Amino acid sequence: MAAKLLVVGLSGLTAELCKNLVLSGLSLTLHDDAAATAEDLSANFFLSEDDIGKPVSSMRRSLASARAVDRTPTAATAR
Repeated sequence: MAAKLLVVGLSGLTAELCKNLVLSGLSLTLHDDAAATAEDLSANFFLSEDDIGKPVSSMRRSLASARAVDRTPTAATAR
């Protein structure tokens, strides 16, 4: 049985943690409805200027492209 983890709140620290967890083979679901700001770019290396104004959990694409294993994190949003 594959391990799955829900990560709520994505800061610079949790972005690093998520990267390491994905690289170890865990499946992640990311949840953070907060909109990314310019200040977030300095703390969260998976965000780019294109992500400003989008939910922080949109970083899942960057996280997926940075990993070496075939696991794509999913994003959970409450709308």
